[in-house]
Amino acid sequence: MKHLLLHLPALALLLSGASVCGADPCLPSAKRGEVDADLEKQTGWKTIRKLSVSVELLVDGEYRPVPASRIFVTGEQFRVRVTPDTDLYVYVLVHNADKTYDLLVPASAEDVPIVRGGKSQLIPPDDPPFEFQGAAGKETLRIFGSVCPLPKIAPEVLFELESGTALTTVQDKQRKQLRQTRTTRVAEIVKRQSTASRVKGLNQAVELIRSGAMARAIEVIAVEESEQAQTVTVASPDLKTEGIIVAEVVLTHQNPRQGP
Repeated sequence: MKHLLLHLPALALLLSGASVCGADPCLPSAKRGEVDADLEKQTGWKTIRKLSVSVELLVDGEYRPVPASRIFVTGEQFRVRVTPDTDLYVYVLVHNADKTYDLLVPASAEDVPIVRGGKSQLIPPDDPPFEFQGAAGKETLRIFGSVCPLPKIAPEVLFELESGTALTTVQDKQRKQLRQTRTTRVAEIVKRQSTASRVKGLNQAVELIRSGAMARAIEVIAVEESEQAQTVTVASPDLKTEGIIVAEVVLTHQNPRQGP
């Protein structure tokens, strides 16, 4: 499809109005998921942050949870339910079936939603909802949670950060869109993600550390999936960690069947 959400403008850049993390726009450090002393002693982690996402389809005027694996139909509308365990700024991007990228949320740099820890919120919070339009196929949504407003960066560049793609692999034109200080900031995020250990669940990481099979005091990313939700947890030895959390939902939609 050309645009997953026709009604929200696709931004050429992610804009953060003020300076990057460490300044006033960042959420208070007390909201960053500090762990208790016993777990810190066992693992070396100082913070744990979690982000759960699921899809809710508009059916008969109500939003109802549905498996992301279902086949959607052009014209259907939905929202994404986001549940973090700490306060996070939330961004939503899509890689469309036609290989283009769009920033769906926020609609403007001043409109970045903050979802409070322990609370559940539908994104977008206001009408219009997301809507399947354009070419049929697979669309990949990536939901980004951050304790700070994200730096100025093209959507297609941001979209690749979760996989640990180095900025050196991105086109020169896109890299030049970043200021030097912000380029350094994004490169640090990429470096952390590419060196982090990935496990299926945080409990698995704890057991690996206890057994000596995994080192203490390293960043761990855990991804747990159920039929209707994906939960991503980031455990970090850095008390002031500003690394983003990225959840991914792959949706498939087809055009309505034509009559005989």
